[in-house]
Amino acid sequence: MWYRNTVVTACMALIFSACATDYPQPGEQRINSDWKFALHDQPGAEAPGFDDSGWRMVDLPHDYSIEQPFDSAYATGPDGGYTFAGVGWYRKSFTLPDSTADQRVAIRFGGIYRNSDVWLNGHHLGSRPYGYVTIHYDLTPFLHPPGQKNILAVRADTRDQPNSRWYTGAGIYRNVDLLFSSPVHFPPGGVFIRTETLTRESALLRATAEIANGSTESRSLTLELTLRDRQGRIVAESSQNVNSGIGDTVMVEQVLEVAEPQMWSIEDPHLYRFEARLMDDGRLMDRYETDTGIRTFRFDPSEGFFLNGEHVKLKGTNNHHDCGPLGAACLESALERQLRILKEMGSNALRLSHNPMSVELLQLADRMGFVVISEIFDEWLEPKRPYGYAPHFMEWRERDIADWMRRDRNHPSVIAWSLGNEVGEQQTGESGADILRDLIDIASLHDTTRPFTVGMDHVDTAQESGFVQLLDLAGYNYGEPQYREHHEQFPDRVIYGSETLIHPLYDYDSWLTTYTEDFVAGEFLWTGFDYLGEAGIGGTAPFTPEPWNHWPKWPWRSAVSGVVDLAGFTKPGYWFRKALWSDEPVLHLAVQVDEDIPAWGAKHDWGWPDVLEHWNYSEPGREITVHAYTNLPEVELLVNGRPHGSQHWRLEERPYLTWRVPFEPGYVEAVGRLEDGSEQRFRLETAGEPAAIRLTPDRESIQKGKQDLAYVKAEIIDEEGRRVPFATVRITFSVQGEGSLRAVGNGDPTSHTPFTGSVMEAFQGRALAIILSGDRQGEITVTATSPGLEAASLTIAAE
Repeated sequence: MWYRNTVVTACMALIFSACATDYPQPGEQRINSDWKFALHDQPGAEAPGFDDSGWRMVDLPHDYSIEQPFDSAYATGPDGGYTFAGVGWYRKSFTLPDSTADQRVAIRFGGIYRNSDVWLNGHHLGSRPYGYVTIHYDLTPFLHPPGQKNILAVRADTRDQPNSRWYTGAGIYRNVDLLFSSPVHFPPGGVFIRTETLTRESALLRATAEIANGSTESRSLTLELTLRDRQGRIVAESSQNVNSGIGDTVMVEQVLEVAEPQMWSIEDPHLYRFEARLMDDGRLMDRYETDTGIRTFRFDPSEGFFLNGEHVKLKGTNNHHDCGPLGAACLESALERQLRILKEMGSNALRLSHNPMSVELLQLADRMGFVVISEIFDEWLEPKRPYGYAPHFMEWRERDIADWMRRDRNHPSVIAWSLGNEVGEQQTGESGADILRDLIDIASLHDTTRPFTVGMDHVDTAQESGFVQLLDLAGYNYGEPQYREHHEQFPDRVIYGSETLIHPLYDYDSWLTTYTEDFVAGEFLWTGFDYLGEAGIGGTAPFTPEPWNHWPKWPWRSAVSGVVDLAGFTKPGYWFRKALWSDEPVLHLAVQVDEDIPAWGAKHDWGWPDVLEHWNYSEPGREITVHAYTNLPEVELLVNGRPHGSQHWRLEERPYLTWRVPFEPGYVEAVGRLEDGSEQRFRLETAGEPAAIRLTPDRESIQKGKQDLAYVKAEIIDEEGRRVPFATVRITFSVQGEGSLRAVGNGDPTSHTPFTGSVMEAFQGRALAIILSGDRQGEITVTATSPGLEAASLTIAAE
């Protein structure tokens, strides 16, 4: 699509052919295919002549940790989900065409986890300890002449454990691109465009461009800027002459005026295409393209968040960077599926916890209409884990902040920069405030158009030291009971829930504050999706002062704090939020499993009460608690057609409705009545014995090229087509045609079945197969079998 951020010049396919022009064109070329990989250390593998004939071929993104079995003996422990840690090596050969002889060639790694080293033709390009930032290296000085083979070598090392509080992945887990320009070029992140003023009649956009002259002579250049609408029509343009001396980096600003602008919003995320061209006497020296949105926003301490002058309550989720069975190797379609599920819940905001995410995620947020709080650093100097970021903080913080912000500052979705999460420096007095002040000074070099924030779990202590006062936005982690009091004490403070529990655990009045008071800008649930690592969070005993000491460990290998499980299947808490956040009528039933808890009290820290979407019990006459998640004013409950009472719902009184009814096989049904007299129904039926498998794809077609995915849900059903909720049979998946089985999974946090195999047990009657496209067009046939059950198959098109 024309609006994708990556620019690929047609004459620069990696199996390069010469361009039919006197001057090679700037552009980018993705090089994800055909890397050689070896697990464990390979002494001397950086040398061009190293024998890698025994290494296996992989395509990027690649996560070598997720490929290994789960093991309770692994040093990653419960934080890392009991996954493998070690060294991984990658090598890739490539040849450049004659047309690149005078070009500058760089490489961009979207992310390498972690302690990475990169070599080209035996020359060490650099090391990076932090595994989440985009990394650039200039290849030009060490490239072989056109026509001769070049060898890239990359080493990642995750042996120092634990180094995180959650699953990280390992290896080159994001995309890799070669970047081509002349020696006179835009440095990485050197072009910045933002909205300066906006009315319905016109908008002024200010663009800043850095120009680096790496050539051997001074230059008289022209900077040309163009803005195009969705139809590709030019709606604004400008140009300016620039003089650049040898070795200089100059900064140029221009203003673009747009008549009758289409505003970027959550409901209509309208994007323009912005292009900056660097010209020298008619020759294109470098080009930068990106999508951009025209929008304004502000935070008000009394009224919350405004986008384009309209009040918006932030309905957000926190999300880690893994994609469940794919581990950290999240292809764009995997991220798009996650955001689509959240959007359908009514979510409009994301907090990226607790590190920079992929550029693809931000592009999706731009296109799909999410506002984003982008975050860096889970720790500063105060360590949380022995081998976390703290040892690298002083040396690398400036570089990592610069690379993070300069890459992401053109995204209209980004509305705030978070410089940390629950850092120990909240509680170290003036020294902590000094570190925060230093970070704000560093970050302000790259963007002052967005506010700075930190997610805090000790706001009172941070207040005493002056820490909070330095922030534009105060992020409260689990601080709902403090909202009203702090708003009265500090009326100039902007308050939002940077982390909130998915269930209203605290006193209900405090929980309601987010939705009844405008001064609370909104909330970000912990979390949208279950994630690998932090094993057992959400699966604990009743609330305790130190819940982390009570989380179940092995055999748990993931967290269950999400409203969506690890396979992407929605949980009961999802429907509660959808009823709360969505504008559409919602009615959904679930049945309480554990009767030792109050009808709408919480059992789990960071979790949801044990309720399931089923009507299968073995004891007729047993009293059962039924939950109804709804935004309808009146709901009646029926068991096998017999009424068990109507209830009125108001959020100010209770979060959802409950009934105590005797179980009897058949069905339980909710009938919701809308104010206009119409009805909405939801039914749970008693399922019989497993009889067959049903397959349902999330997409009917995917794009060829080994970078697109289809998610196929496998359900165990009875003879009437009802999902059997307690079926745990093992399902074998097979794929033929123009695709392959990329991963399998389910929502069970205690399953140790490998994601990279072809067999997965059903959990709550469901399992998942993730299908990867191949190189060619054609059909992909997916088949699922299990002994004693009727098999199922379906066909997906690769286009």
